[in-house]
Amino acid sequence: TLVSREMMESGDYVVPRRNGMVYVKKPPLLFWSVALLGKLNGEVTEGLARIPSAVAATGMVMATFAFGVSQLGVRAGLLAGLMVMTAFKTWWNARYVQTDMLFASFSSASVLLIYLAYVNPRKAWNYAVPGFVCVGIAFLAKGPLACVLVFWGLGPLMVFRQWQLKEFPGFRRWLPFLVGVAICLAIPAPWYYLTGKEVGGAEFAQKNFIYENVTRFFEAYNHKNPFYHYLVLLPGEFFPWFFLLPFALRFVWRRRKSESSLLGWFFLLWLVFSFLFFSASQSKQGKYLLPLYPAMCLVIGWWVDSVMEDRGGGTREIGWPVGFSLSLLLLVSIAVLAIILRPELAGKAAAYERFFKLFLVPGILGMAGSVVG
Repeated sequence: TLVSREMMESGDYVVPRRNGMVYVKKPPLLFWSVALLGKLNGEVTEGLARIPSAVAATGMVMATFAFGVSQLGVRAGLLAGLMVMTAFKTWWNARYVQTDMLFASFSSASVLLIYLAYVNPRKAWNYAVPGFVCVGIAFLAKGPLACVLVFWGLGPLMVFRQWQLKEFPGFRRWLPFLVGVAICLAIPAPWYYLTGKEVGGAEFAQKNFIYENVTRFFEAYNHKNPFYHYLVLLPGEFFPWFFLLPFALRFVWRRRKSESSLLGWFFLLWLVFSFLFFSASQSKQGKYLLPLYPAMCLVIGWWVDSVMEDRGGGTREIGWPVGFSLSLLLLVSIAVLAIILRPELAGKAAAYERFFKLFLVPGILGMAGSVVG
């Protein structure tokens, strides 16, 4: 908010500043968005500054829904969209004036669109161009990590698919993607060039590219956590739908040789390689996994839709994990309502946390047994 206000006051929308000092830790998409709204409103307010994140969260929900409808059917797409919308970390970060929701929305949309370009050669241009435009916008939100996530989201699938087909497509087949790469780099290039020219190329590269990306990956200066951190964090961050995810992943794995195997491999490889990438990074926060929420919710929506389609024994399979997730949701809702009605109970949060863990551990063990079984 402060950076956007200084942009409006100084009239300099190229180089972000905070308290008069150059601030190039993050690219300017969020600052530009808030400043534009501030221009329209006459001033930047706290509520107005939250709008870009809220709109981005809505966009991520709609992109998940649209992809699900086109590839899995209306019910699966609707379920996936609702799950993205109601996942704890989505609506939590939709309230914050941070770059993460903008980045998650555009980077996840880019992976979905470029996948559609890859599997629909005749419509490749229709999907590749907007897909790579989204990569470029995500680049302006959080830097080169956008390109890395698209690579891990689609690179393994493309390698696996071409190895499976025992062929390598010609130049014309890859032309939409090559043009797309040029487009996505052309979008952030002017800002990086102008800012580097004003700040100093070497200093800018050191602060924005090296320090904020490479250094934080190998030697985190904050939020340093162990490799398994996300396994501990995800049940709460992806609440309450995490407890359906193992069942859904098992379902997709079992369909790997069916007619829909390519879509299943897409979800599996996207989630596995991206999750390993984030886990390998020394710097870890729950919000970093937001770009993977559409994939996780689409997998769950696919599984739930398939079970609902099978009105026989499949209903029993879905019954207890859904019941367990809804029970946890009810438990947390009661706790939140109690704190709202009696604020003094907030001081006893540690006791609630211990109680929640006592309830959670048996559920996870039972869930693991069901998945293995």
